[in-house]
Amino acid sequence: MKLFALEQMRAIKERLFKKSLRDRYRLINNIMSMASEGEFDVNDLSISFTENLPKAVDKEIDWFSKMGGQLSLRTMLSQLSFVENPDEEMEQIEEENKLNQELYGFPKECAGGDRGCRGGE
Repeated sequence: MKLFALEQMRAIKERLFKKSLRDRYRLINNIMSMASEGEFDVNDLSISFTENLPKAVDKEIDWFSKMGGQLSLRTMLSQLSFVENPDEEMEQIEEENKLNQELYGFPKECAGGDRGCRGGE
C-alpha cells in the first residue's frame, strides 16, 4: 500500500511540474515574440518524465527465458544501460564480424566470436 501512495504522490508532482514547465515556456515564448526573436507553439512541446524506480529486470528475464521466450539482438542491446543506440551497436557488431571474417578467415557462422564454433564442425 505504501508504494501505491508513493506512486500517487509522484504522479501529482509530475503533473504539477509539467504545468509549471508549460507556463515557463509560455513566458519565454511571450518574451521572444515581443523581442522579435521568433515564436514557437508551446502546445507542440512534449514533456516526458522517466521513473527512477529500481526494476527487477533479472527476475523478468529469468521468467521470460523459462517460458521459452527469445529476444532479438536489438531488444537485448536496448536494455543495457551503457548502450545508447542499439542500431549503431548492431552496425558495429556487423562490421567487426566482417573484419574478423576477412582477417582471420573465420567461416561466416563463426565470425561473431561464438565460443562453441570449431571451424566447420
